[in-house]
Amino acid sequence: MSFQSIKNCEQDIIRVESIFHAVGHGLIYTLLLNMDVQDESLNYYLVYDCGSRKGKHIIRRELEFSSCTTDRNLTFLLISHLHQDHISGLDFMCEYFNLRGTIVVLPYFPPELRAISLVLDIMRFKEEGKPYPADGILIHVDPLDYIVSNLDSGNSIKIVLIYDSDLPPTDKDFYSHRPTIEPNVKTPRDKPTDRPEDLWKVIYDTFRADTERLLRYLRERYPLEAGVLERLFRENILIMVRGYLSISILGLYEFLMIYPPIDRDVVESIKQEIMSELRISKLDVDTLREIVTTSSKQKELRRIVEKHIRDLNDYSLIFYHGVDKHIHEYRCIYKITPSKTLYNPYCHCGAELLTGDVSLRSRRTKNRLNQLGDERLSKISVLQVPHHGSNRDWSPYVFKKSECIHKIGVIFRGKSAVSQNVLLSLRYDCNAIPFICDSSVSEGRLIISKVYHILNTF
Repeated sequence: MSFQSIKNCEQDIIRVESIFHAVGHGLIYTLLLNMDVQDESLNYYLVYDCGSRKGKHIIRRELEFSSCTTDRNLTFLLISHLHQDHISGLDFMCEYFNLRGTIVVLPYFPPELRAISLVLDIMRFKEEGKPYPADGILIHVDPLDYIVSNLDSGNSIKIVLIYDSDLPPTDKDFYSHRPTIEPNVKTPRDKPTDRPEDLWKVIYDTFRADTERLLRYLRERYPLEAGVLERLFRENILIMVRGYLSISILGLYEFLMIYPPIDRDVVESIKQEIMSELRISKLDVDTLREIVTTSSKQKELRRIVEKHIRDLNDYSLIFYHGVDKHIHEYRCIYKITPSKTLYNPYCHCGAELLTGDVSLRSRRTKNRLNQLGDERLSKISVLQVPHHGSNRDWSPYVFKKSECIHKIGVIFRGKSAVSQNVLLSLRYDCNAIPFICDSSVSEGRLIISKVYHILNTF
C-alpha cells in the first residue's frame, strides 16, 4: 500500500519526515509533522540543534535540502546544550526559517555549570589543536543574550527554560535579556486548538503555576522594585518548566523534551572551589565574563574543573516524539533513505529519541528516561547515539526496551573514530542497525518518512 493510497482512503492521517543531517562534527535534526485532521491540514516544523558555524557551507547545503524550509515557519527550535558544535550555527536559522512566534526550548544552566561546560568545550578544541572561537565564550557567559541577539530581530520568539530540580534557578542575571512576545494568542473558534500558532498559549496556560512559583521565590530572594519581575515575566514572557515539557498535538502525537537532573554535589563542590580560589563572592554573568576573558583566571578555572573531570557528565535536553500513548490502534508505513528500505506497513512503533551529548550511563538520566514509561520506550525505533558514538556515554539499556522489529542507532561522526564497542552493542545488544551520518559521503544523511493511519483512540 502506497503513501498516497492511505491518504486517499482514510480520514485522520499523520505524516512525519525526520532528517538526521550530515554536518560533520555537530548535530542538526529537522522534523516535519503534517496532520490531516478535521478536514484541515496542519504543519509543525521542529529543529533540534543548529550545528557548528565552522561548517557553514555544509549547514547551508543540508538546510536547503530539508523539507522544513519549504514553508519556513518554524514551530520549535530545541537547543540540547551549549557546546559549539550544537549551537553556534544558530544564526543560520534566521537565514532559512521564518522565526516569528518560534518557541525556543533549552535547558537551564546555572553559572557554575556554564563555566564547567565552557572548560570542557575548550579542552575538546585543544585536543584537536584548534583555537577556541570567541562566540563560544559569549554562548556560555550569557546564553539567552546570545540566542536573542542572533534570532530576535523582530521575530517575537518565545523561550522555555527547563530546569532540573524542585528549586527554581537563582541566577537573576539569566533573566535579564528576553525578547518581547505576545502570550495571549486567541484560539479561532471551531478550529483545532493546537494549531502551530496556538501552541504557546497551551504551554503558557499549562505552566503558569510554575512561573508564578518562580516569581514568588525570586521576590523573596531579590528585593527588586515592586512589579519589576512581574513585568519581565508577563510582558517579556519566559516560561520555566521543571523536569520536562510534554506537548500532545491534537491528542494524536507527542513531543517530550526531557532534562536529566544535574549532579548537584559535584557542581556545588566545583562552584565553591571556583569562588574560593578566584576570590569572588558570587558567580553570575558579570563574574563569569571576567573569569573567562582574563587569561590567568581562565587557566585557574580549567585547573579546578579538570580535577573533577571524571565526576562530570555532559548534560543535554533529550527529545522524544511519537504517536500519543492514548492512541489505541494505528497503522504505519515506515521508509528510510538512502537505503530505500520499506518497513512493515503495520508496525506499531516509530518513536524517535534524540540525546544530544547526554550520558546514558548516568543513573539520573536513566531515572528521568524511565519516567517516559515502558509503553513509550517500547516504541522507539530510532535512537541518536550520544556524543558521536563515544563509549564513555553509551549504555544499551534504553534501546533494549524497544519492541520494534527494525531499529536504527544514528551516530553523528565526530573527529575521532566511532567506538567499535558502541557499534557492536547496537548490533548485538539492541538488535539495531548502526547508521553513521557522515558529511564526506554523498548520501550521508538519514531520511525517515512515516505515515500513520489512526484507527481509533482510547
